Amino acid sequence: MRPSDRGLPSGTIVLSRAEVRRLDTIAIEEFGIPGIVLMENAGRGLAELVARGTGAMAQRAPGRGASREPSGRSSQAAATSRSEELGFALRLVRSREADLSDVPIDAPPSAGARRALLLCGSGNNGGDGYVAARHLRNAGIAVEIVAAAASRPGSDAATNAGICERMGIPIRSVDEWTATEGRARAGPSGGHEDRLVIVDALLGTGADRAPTGLIAEAIKQIAAMRAAGAIVVAADVPSGFDADRGEPLGAVSVRADITATFAAVKPGLLSEGASGDVGMVVLVEIGAPTGIAERIVRDRERSASRIAPDVP
Repeated sequence: MRPSDRGLPSGTIVLSRAEVRRLDTIAIEEFGIPGIVLMENAGRGLAELVARGTGAMAQRAPGRGASREPSGRSSQAAATSRSEELGFALRLVRSREADLSDVPIDAPPSAGARRALLLCGSGNNGGDGYVAARHLRNAGIAVEIVAAAASRPGSDAATNAGICERMGIPIRSVDEWTATEGRARAGPSGGHEDRLVIVDALLGTGADRAPTGLIAEAIKQIAAMRAAGAIVVAADVPSGFDADRGEPLGAVSVRADITATFAAVKPGLLSEGASGDVGMVVLVEIGAPTGIAERIVRDRERSASRIAPDVP
């Protein structure tokens, strides 16, 4: 699919999954920024978006169907219609700008989400989710976590998972979640002010194959809950969505209302027809020096110029 430049602010940098990995490596190894600091910045930005950026959506959004339309004009038209129903056009905004209400992270819960369910994988994407859960709890929002798998002991994600546990945030396994409460907790228990926000932090940009097993089951449950009225916010990219090619990796993938993408925009988020999968795209900065991304882009352009054929 061809990337689109619709709505991109001037100077927006687009990086592939390999380039984002390089950005992280340079930030950590050359600049000495601990990975857990980058994770903290990403997770806090995600929490801020959930806390302040979903209130208007909750007031406007009706229940949405969970099924994926066939590709083609009808699918794209349906995606556009859903965006209009939610009051958002497909566009890119920065989390600090006024497209989202100016509600700080410590604002009362009535400003945005009041209940948040965070589904966390075992890697760094899950770690971003654990960070977000901490900040959402501190903001007075009712928070629950579903852990798809345990994080590697000693990892940044495991550190944040441990903090969440010591804070008393409920953490359940995917099996327990799907078997017990799942569908019963799908819709809002009251008006728009009590609408559930689901944070998808299962798989990040590194995913390059179709989800299977518990991850696939969790994604199916997210779809059922979204159909019943929950708002879905994806961390970095929707789980099961190819960050480079801009299409689902298989038959099962998350469809998000908002995608909070970290550090730089991924090309797949801008692909034609991707709006039905990614919703509104919000760029969350993680504190890496801006010169790193610019350096990566320059290197890419130099490499492309070396291999480009000579034109007579």
